[in-house]
Amino acid sequence: MKLFYRFSMAFLCLSILCNQASAQGCVAVRHMGCAVPGNATSADFFKQRTGQWQVNMGYRYFRSFRHFKGDVEQKERLEQNTEVINISHALDLGITYLATPRLSFSVNLPIQYNDRSSLYEHYGNAVTANPEHK
Repeated sequence: MKLFYRFSMAFLCLSILCNQASAQGCVAVRHMGCAVPGNATSADFFKQRTGQWQVNMGYRYFRSFRHFKGDVEQKERLEQNTEVINISHALDLGITYLATPRLSFSVNLPIQYNDRSSLYEHYGNAVTANPEHK
């Protein structure tokens, strides 16, 4: 308990001493979504009997193209075709075997595909410099 108290106090002191925090703009993407249907609970998924298999799958798609400076959207980026487009596909495959009522074995395979297109990272902001721009 003393160790927890010391770490908590050290964290509190460090957080008080910090007077500035900087962050890099980024796209917050939760790659794996939950495969649980609307009103189901975790208990609903384990109503299987010993020796049975359970297969589950989750898919998530995300596309971002809007740009912000602070809380102001830069709509001119879309009009000038200089926006950065991020596309993310995520597939989560899983299988569970119930050996006994208290012991199960699970394997999960996450598969991801991400794509990013932008003019300025490789060609500057000049629309005419990009050979793929139409």
